[in-house]
Amino acid sequence: MKIKIIILFIISLHAFLLSKLIFFPYPELFVYPYLVKNGFLPYKQIFDQHLPSLLMSHFNFYDLGLRTPESARLFLIGSVTLTHFLLYFVHKKVSGKASILPIFIYLVVQPLFEGYILWLDTFLAPILLLGFYFSYKVIHERKDVDAILAGLFLGLAIFFKQMMIPLSVVSIVYIYLKTKSRKIAAIATLTALIPLFLSLAWILSKGIFNEFFYWTFIFNFEIYSRMAVKMPTLSQVVRVLLWYIPSIYVILKNLGKINFKLIAMFLLLPLADVIARFEFVHLQPTIPFVALLSAMFFSSKFKLKRVFSIAMIFVIAIWLFRFYETNINGKTYFFDSETIETSQKVSNLTVENDRIFILGTQPIVYPLSGRLPAGNLFTVNLPWNMKVAQRSILDGLKKDNPKIVVRDKEASIDGQKIVDFSSDINSFINSNYVKIDQIGNNEILKLKK
Repeated sequence: MKIKIIILFIISLHAFLLSKLIFFPYPELFVYPYLVKNGFLPYKQIFDQHLPSLLMSHFNFYDLGLRTPESARLFLIGSVTLTHFLLYFVHKKVSGKASILPIFIYLVVQPLFEGYILWLDTFLAPILLLGFYFSYKVIHERKDVDAILAGLFLGLAIFFKQMMIPLSVVSIVYIYLKTKSRKIAAIATLTALIPLFLSLAWILSKGIFNEFFYWTFIFNFEIYSRMAVKMPTLSQVVRVLLWYIPSIYVILKNLGKINFKLIAMFLLLPLADVIARFEFVHLQPTIPFVALLSAMFFSSKFKLKRVFSIAMIFVIAIWLFRFYETNINGKTYFFDSETIETSQKVSNLTVENDRIFILGTQPIVYPLSGRLPAGNLFTVNLPWNMKVAQRSILDGLKKDNPKIVVRDKEASIDGQKIVDFSSDINSFINSNYVKIDQIGNNEILKLKK
């Protein structure tokens, strides 16, 4: 009973902290589902390189209730809470011991690595824990039902992000090598393919396969991988190593054991997403495994434990103090007063069927104002997206002149101003629109008479 109370306290504390931290829900979580619900087709009208998942599928985050910043924060807290319970359960299963140490470590680590961000990586944390748990079970118990569930959760991981393909493939191959059962491997493979088959069937039914293939494969390899590269700073490297070295050390000391080989896969293979574009949030799917392995490190008798533990406690104490000092303010990005006022202004200047266009300003203005993009085309204002999509979007603007344009000329991505890498669109706006108002950095422009 005592340990249950402590577990509930840790989870409640984590939820409380996330409710007070700054909150950064990716705008795509609101914009893409909104556009799909209004008839936009992924890849053909929404230019994006992700798999449909719950972003752009017919049934999406909008249907699940993710429509407001408050509901989005609940999604973040819910995912983290589920991860806590799963982490405790998985650690108990793997180690044979009931311990609060893994979930305490998760409480400490998760917020530090941009845990206040809500993105697809947030949902991958509990999914990968479940994928690991059932992969572990099927290797040790060889039950068909575990093979079904292992495959299903590995498939769901791919459904959210195609960068999880290597992990899913290697895990199923490993399951086969350890069970020596073609039946179990076949079951895991087939169930892993279910989410992908359903997505593909939907894509084919919409007649968008060619566009899907271009954006999710060709674009990712030819454009995104070259233009979107973002390297970590020295400070980020040090902070990652601080947490990951003990985990890797535990794996290396136990590499001969089946369990640790499997944990190594779930810790290291998802890092492929970080290599493409380094951001702390992309580490979130691996944080539960860092907590799992760190708990093993701190409860071990390794020679390096004492020295490394002292160093970690010293650095983390400073890091935690600075992190919470800076980030506890309850602010929600993209739902600030200027964006909301801008959305209300756009709504007042237009009627329901009027089309608008946004350049530089946060695209959350579309759902907040209840209006749709001119030309029935949309892409997030990113250099790599605009390199491919600018011509199509410009043609759409020329054919379907938006009644109102909202522009932020100072907005930038990776140090590049959006108006600069969208220069053709910006020139079109300058030639055909006149400013009638300004809210913060957001210019409100209307079509010249």
